[in-house]
Amino acid sequence: MKKYFLFLFILSLVCPFFFARAEISNALGFLPDEVWYSEETLKEGKTVDVYAGLWNGTDYLVNTKIEFYDKSTLLGSREVSVESKRLKEVLVSWKVTAGEHSISAKIISPKSVIAGKEEDLKIKDNTTKNDRLNVSVVIKDDKGEEVKATEALDGIVDKAGEKVNDILDEDVKEKISVSLGAVEEYRLEKGEQIKEFEKEAEEKVEQIKSEDEDEQEGLTGAMIKMYFWKIISFIFENKTVFYIVTIVLTFCVLRAIYRAFRHRT
Repeated sequence: MKKYFLFLFILSLVCPFFFARAEISNALGFLPDEVWYSEETLKEGKTVDVYAGLWNGTDYLVNTKIEFYDKSTLLGSREVSVESKRLKEVLVSWKVTAGEHSISAKIISPKSVIAGKEEDLKIKDNTTKNDRLNVSVVIKDDKGEEVKATEALDGIVDKAGEKVNDILDEDVKEKISVSLGAVEEYRLEKGEQIKEFEKEAEEKVEQIKSEDEDEQEGLTGAMIKMYFWKIISFIFENKTVFYIVTIVLTFCVLRAIYRAFRHRT
């Protein structure tokens, strides 16, 4: 986006009549009609610059204020002056937060300077498009370093296991250890089998795709089956995800049984 702005800026200096042909010579507005950022990837906690390009297509110097918003929250503002037939880059700094955002810029009280006097300038559109984006939460470990979600889950599971070990006696620990060992053996064994099912499903999809379009019957069903095995394979391959899914399913089954008995009584 910055390269695009620089292209427009240089073009406005070399050939201002280009913008006249674009039917914006007598207007003040944003060009392009959206904001952009100093970083391609926005991360929670990082400070970035939010940019807008202001085009003055009038025959006079224009003084105005540019305000930047996240939905209805003001991020910052700048007082700017733009020469006739010129494009100006305006920016504010923004410390990125997690969640949904809608970033935009707005022209406030523009005035044209004629013979040294300011006069109110009416414009057709004074805002950019809303740039809607969603910033993920950054997960950090005890040392304050960024980690992946799966690594954070592994850490939580390990800590929970340590706390449980502090409470349980040796006999119970041994029984739990044996049970977990059996479950882990089952997970690894079934994981290998599911990998084979996934591979067979992929081969089936490729086989159908290699046929003529008129003969590609059952492709949708084969692809659904392939993605199903991919999801199951991912669950069995990832130890933390496997145990979380197992706990959730166990809880759902127990709750269903409890409700069934409660309604009978």
